[in-house]
Amino acid sequence: MKKLFTVVFYSLIGLGAMSTLAHAQLLDQKFASNSGLSPSKEVSQEVRNVEALKKLKAKAGSVAVYAKGLCCPSCSLGVRKKVSVLGFVDVEKPKSGVEIDAKNQLVLIAVKPGSNIDMKVLSKAVDDAGYPAVHLYSIKDGQLVTKPFAVN
Repeated sequence: MKKLFTVVFYSLIGLGAMSTLAHAQLLDQKFASNSGLSPSKEVSQEVRNVEALKKLKAKAGSVAVYAKGLCCPSCSLGVRKKVSVLGFVDVEKPKSGVEIDAKNQLVLIAVKPGSNIDMKVLSKAVDDAGYPAVHLYSIKDGQLVTKPFAVN
């Protein structure tokens, strides 16, 4: 009887994991069909710069990070988890201060007023989530400012 219970228990766990994976794959397919991109295709740097400028102008007090390979909405959730715990992130903002734009490979981060962004810590958080941080975008005098992250 104990053996049967163990088999049933682990079978149910396996079904739950398969269901979660299937749901993530469906989200990725929906994203691809809605955006016109495949989940693995990145936009050009020119398109990303335009989108970063537009998003940063709309969200004062924010910065954006180009996270190379961030094309999958379900996989990008780890980025929010890793970045939202950083001390300079304003977690009082929607989505814990971290918005993901997988279509343009951008992570939009609300910065606490008076805080300084630690690029090394931010780069490590994004990298720990599985995506290399390439550029940090900000706005100065209405213009997009791009700073490369140090190569590790």
